[in-house]
Amino acid sequence: MTHRLLTDDELAELGRSPREQLADAFDDPDGDTARTVRSLYRGHDASVAGLETWAATIVDFLSQRGGVRAVTGAVAAMSPVILEDRHGPTGGPDVDTVVAVAATGDRDATLAAWDELAAAVRFRHDVLLDVVCVLLSHVYRTDGVDALHDCLRHTGDHMLLSWMPQDVAQPPEVRVRNWAKMTKGNFATISVTEDDDRFVITQDPCGTCGRQIIDRGYPGPLDLAVVDEDDQLLTQGHGGVPVYRTHIPVLHVELPRERRGTPWPVVRCPSGLKASPCQIVLFKDPDDPRADRLVGFNDVPAGG
Repeated sequence: MTHRLLTDDELAELGRSPREQLADAFDDPDGDTARTVRSLYRGHDASVAGLETWAATIVDFLSQRGGVRAVTGAVAAMSPVILEDRHGPTGGPDVDTVVAVAATGDRDATLAAWDELAAAVRFRHDVLLDVVCVLLSHVYRTDGVDALHDCLRHTGDHMLLSWMPQDVAQPPEVRVRNWAKMTKGNFATISVTEDDDRFVITQDPCGTCGRQIIDRGYPGPLDLAVVDEDDQLLTQGHGGVPVYRTHIPVLHVELPRERRGTPWPVVRCPSGLKASPCQIVLFKDPDDPRADRLVGFNDVPAGG
């Protein structure tokens, strides 16, 4: 017997973009548009803060390994990101300004202000994503795949893993809402489905490496690294993986297995340099051993 936790309408709502959610708040007689603006902005701001922290952990890793000389190399590696002519929207209103416009009840003006704010935050997000990828590329090219692995482990608790105990303690319907909000905070376009034992969030495209490949090509103007080794962990035995994607088997498989025994959650990226859909599989029981069988690329047969 099928046991559903969310209705089809609730699942569809999880896939609505932040802009659509803000528009919906105007159509809801009980909607609080100011609160909605702040909530949606927090999702995007958390993604930006996460990338800032990630970049800092890489520099910290290099400092511990090689001191000022190593950090100098990292700063030099970041120069192309700083110097590249991007022409991005660095201005725009702040969140308080958008909240003030929402308080007037002017739907069109609020959506226009939100669009400006979201564009500026997305630009900042994408620049920081490039910084992280440039730094990871620098670690890989300077010290090899083992150092890249160690660097990703060093990032560990400074990123999502510190949230893992709190997340797995939540009911599955709460978990899927949180993960949906998080992926949309990264500017992903998502849809959500539910089966008896799991939720699946499909990002098409994902807001990080998928859209990076679509928008800028890969390795792109910054010559980002492709990890070519057929490493059983970082490239899941296939090679040819964008450097950003190597964090998945470390932060979502290796470290969670060490601490909990199962992946957290299962993230199934496409193989190689594809920008095809990426899946997040949230088992309703976070200890479900079937999660291990799904680890790998979503377009490569298990064990293949």
